[in-house]
Amino acid sequence: MESEGVRFVEKPGISEPVWKKIIVESNLPESLNPLKDLSRNLWWVWNTEAREVFQYIDSEIWEECNHNPIVLLQEVSYKRFVQLEKDEQFVSKMIRAKYLLDEYLADRKQLEGPQIAYFSMEYGLHDSLKIFSGGLGILAG
Repeated sequence: MESEGVRFVEKPGISEPVWKKIIVESNLPESLNPLKDLSRNLWWVWNTEAREVFQYIDSEIWEECNHNPIVLLQEVSYKRFVQLEKDEQFVSKMIRAKYLLDEYLADRKQLEGPQIAYFSMEYGLHDSLKIFSGGLGILAG
């Protein structure tokens, strides 16, 4: 097919989308890096102080992301992180939560003998951690 000296060549598959997985990590100021450790350890699920740190960041986004700290850190603006970096109350809460996490982890290292973890997929840890295994899930725990 030609039109005004331009020849169109159809190639099969050229207009099909190519999907690639892209993982975007939040750009935290270095002073807020403890948030990464806090968000990536399930300890926050049962530690009230850690959950309060995440809620303090942005309570509205915290609710929207169903209390998932990893999603929260991805959704919060860099501008907000810069504000938090200067917020003494927040920094104090974050440092305390990180200290408590480190203490918890240090206590685990002092245990003797084999360490065994048993997770029953019938029970959930938190609403934001989706476990689709049948049964009652989070309702049974």
